[in-house]
Amino acid sequence: MFWKRTLLTTLVAISIWSPTTFAHAAEAASSVEVLPDLGGGADAYAINDRGDIVGHVENLTRGITSAALWRDSQLIELGTLGGKYAVAYAINNKGEVVGLSYPTTNNTVHAFLWKNGAMIDLGCLPGGNYCEALDINNSGDIVGRSDDANGIMHAVKWSRGRIIDLQPNTTENGIALSINDSGVAGGFVERPDGTLRATVWDGKRQRHFDEFASALVRGINNHGSLLIEQYTDDQDEARSVNFYLVRGDNVTNLTYQNNVYFVATALNNRDQVSGWLMEVTPEQVVERVVLWEKGQVYQVAPVPQPFLSGKPRGLNDRGQQVGFLYTGTGLKAAVWKTTTK
Repeated sequence: MFWKRTLLTTLVAISIWSPTTFAHAAEAASSVEVLPDLGGGADAYAINDRGDIVGHVENLTRGITSAALWRDSQLIELGTLGGKYAVAYAINNKGEVVGLSYPTTNNTVHAFLWKNGAMIDLGCLPGGNYCEALDINNSGDIVGRSDDANGIMHAVKWSRGRIIDLQPNTTENGIALSINDSGVAGGFVERPDGTLRATVWDGKRQRHFDEFASALVRGINNHGSLLIEQYTDDQDEARSVNFYLVRGDNVTNLTYQNNVYFVATALNNRDQVSGWLMEVTPEQVVERVVLWEKGQVYQVAPVPQPFLSGKPRGLNDRGQQVGFLYTGTGLKAAVWKTTTK
């Protein structure tokens, strides 16, 4: 699904939280809240400007993993398309939710839209049996990916009840990861050698950002700013990705903040970037969840005990971040609420 999940998995396995402070990071008044679940694992991927959060929860009683919505700190189980697994990846300010789910037969995966209390199967490209919806804008346009009858993955868009192939007549795999309110989508196309071309689709053409070599567009906001994730040849897997904020012709390298590695995960309409600082020592990896804005890094609430670490995945325009806390054996969904700088 998201190509950076390998990086996330690695960091969860080797890192712990420490109260060590980073001298260059300003403090922000904030809190962290563990979201309710059903007794199993849970994870949060996105938060809208109303504070609604989406992700997934394990329902141990029913033996399924269900798409989840948290509203006013209350859990709403969205269910599945009939199978045993679903996850919600994005929510817009209207409360419309998108993600993926197994239908009744678990040998296929389908994108879904949840609205007005019902989960709708969005369907894949003709002949395809795997598709997922990864983002939705406030107009209800949805982006993600779908395979075709030949097994090629295409970046796609669902709009007004139909699926639109953003890579028609292609033999290259692709995916659209994000979309802004103007309908411009960002993601990548895979080259024959396996490297990635960061790509933006504006409805008329696709633009590649080859100056970043192997890279993808992680986020695009309503001002056209891009969060670029670039893959390098660094043998240290934990630090093998660079991160850039691209605003027109202005490119800001976010990767190191005063020589401390910064992992960027999401971009909002204020050009704020969520993520975490990671300081590597011979014994461990020390982390702090932070919010980047205008060249300054703000520390948010530390990971509470007894959790070992935490990672943000999503960010809204109020500077609130959602993600997970790691227990040592599994994940719990969480929200970091930044109130003031």
